[in-house]
Amino acid sequence: MDLTDKRALITGGTSGMGIATARAMAEKGASVILTGRDETRGESAAEEIRAEGHDAQFLAADFSEMSEVRRVADAAGEIDVLVNGAGFAALGPTVDTDEAAFDGLFQINVKAPFFLVAALAPKIAARGGGSIINISTMVASYGQPGMAAYGASRASIELLTKAWAAEFGPQNVRVNAVAPGPTLTPAMEPRLAMATEFAKTIPLRRIADVHELSDVITFLATPAARLHQRRDHPRRRRPPRDLRTDEMSLVAPPGVRTRSHSAARSRSCSPATRTRRPGCGPVAEITAPSDAGELRWDTSERGLLTDTAAIHDGPEAGQLRGRAVLISEG
Repeated sequence: MDLTDKRALITGGTSGMGIATARAMAEKGASVILTGRDETRGESAAEEIRAEGHDAQFLAADFSEMSEVRRVADAAGEIDVLVNGAGFAALGPTVDTDEAAFDGLFQINVKAPFFLVAALAPKIAARGGGSIINISTMVASYGQPGMAAYGASRASIELLTKAWAAEFGPQNVRVNAVAPGPTLTPAMEPRLAMATEFAKTIPLRRIADVHELSDVITFLATPAARLHQRRDHPRRRRPPRDLRTDEMSLVAPPGVRTRSHSAARSRSCSPATRTRRPGCGPVAEITAPSDAGELRWDTSERGLLTDTAAIHDGPEAGQLRGRAVLISEG
């Protein structure tokens, strides 16, 4: 998990999860650039990282202004990692949420990261690829009273994460989101009672420490996470008409075992639909040791990638598996 010679931009990087992530990445060898609104706190945070023998820079910025977003994108220069950590939380009932609060949420939580990615993803690709990590929240995935606008803004960034993964993945730019549950940060301290109640709804039944999250974010920035890419595939969709069942090849490191088999029969995979419905064609799988390198499907051929995932149980635990479905003319 090495980031030597990498440059990382961490927005909202002067406190809480942001500064913990900046320190963790700096310890892995990255040169880090922090952004934040408080210039005194930001310069102090960067100086603390430099005092530990690492390279750190602070850029004062208020992302409520698009001119500031553009200035940071220009000032950051060439980077390998972008962490969209700057965020704004305005909580309250829908009927009490005014237009200014709503616009502020979407400006900082959605619009600013959108245009940062637009400006910086091509630069990351030009350096050979890298990683973009977006910070979301657990309430982006389900409705919660008093968090309608905030949850919607974070759900937006999760959808953008999936779209960017599809858009920039072919350029070797990985895009993922981290959606923390209740985490002990300075911003959370005034809402500690609420966080404690939220913690009761998650499996660990406790509030997280910022370092537990910064370790995950840092891992996603490293080459060790090269197979982690956030993209959901529809269960069913009509394929383009030029796809054929007999054209797919697997590309894997030497010595990797591959196998293929037919899809299981079901009502949705009846003889009348097997050649037309995605997921009803022959299936090919590939399994490799976790250190074997990247598994991919040859894009010059005609396969629909459905997933690549780690295997956690059974005799193949610790390995990686990719799976694709051959699809036919629509």
